[in-house]
Amino acid sequence: MNVENPKKLKPGEARSEAISVQGLLDREKVPVPSVLRKNYNVHMGSDRLPTARWTDPEFARLEMEKMWTKVWQFACREEHIPDVGDYITYEIGDWSFLVIRTAEETIKAYWNACLHRGNQLKPEGTHGNATELRCTFHGFTWTLDGDLTEVPCRWDFPHVT
Repeated sequence: MNVENPKKLKPGEARSEAISVQGLLDREKVPVPSVLRKNYNVHMGSDRLPTARWTDPEFARLEMEKMWTKVWQFACREEHIPDVGDYITYEIGDWSFLVIRTAEETIKAYWNACLHRGNQLKPEGTHGNATELRCTFHGFTWTLDGDLTEVPCRWDFPHVT
């Protein structure tokens, strides 16, 4: 990128000096499908967007309904959770997910919610390491693989097996 004179750049040519998405794909252990290698750099103009795009609740609701539920989400990279038990929470709209390395070569994602009352298993925006997943409200407990291992006062929860 020409920092001294950015006006020499054509519309849509300005790029960050950080590693590109294509550069990240080059680092993958498993070859990336060609459809994910397609790179579209379409300049869509430089007009200002109305601030409502970031502040209007109705626009946010429509984005969740029409866009975010229909596209891939980047929750984390495998090097963000290198060890078994490492996890990261990922939020999109009102949804929260728990991405966790369950074995040396296995990463899984779960709803970040207890089966009983929807209490978050791990606080929003956190990362760390766990040996099990436990709800802090009633103590429901799962293995890292998602198997339910403990339901305190099971007689109160006949609907949960």
